[in-house]
Amino acid sequence: FTWLKSHKFLQEMTPENSHTFQANPDPLVVFLIDAVDEGLRQLAEGIMTGLEDHFSKDVARRGDFQYVWSDCKRFAEQFDAIGKCPTVVAVDTFSLDWTGVPFR
Repeated sequence: FTWLKSHKFLQEMTPENSHTFQANPDPLVVFLIDAVDEGLRQLAEGIMTGLEDHFSKDVARRGDFQYVWSDCKRFAEQFDAIGKCPTVVAVDTFSLDWTGVPFR
């Protein structure tokens, strides 16, 4: 369990609580997955540690990363991920610039 060693916690981001993550200055890493697919949530938790190196090239790093998962059906349009899920999206919470990478 690499993610357990990293002391990262994968929370759910919803339209109702997304503002709390956007208000944090740390870059946001969103795993857009099917909400009912528990296997994909476990996969996301397992790979999130290695993503810091990949996304640090595209998102200015000021501190740590915020890791969340979200239902792809609710956020796919916002992140140009319709038909591309599961996808990982990194968001700069200052500029709201983002980059996405499909995973499977």
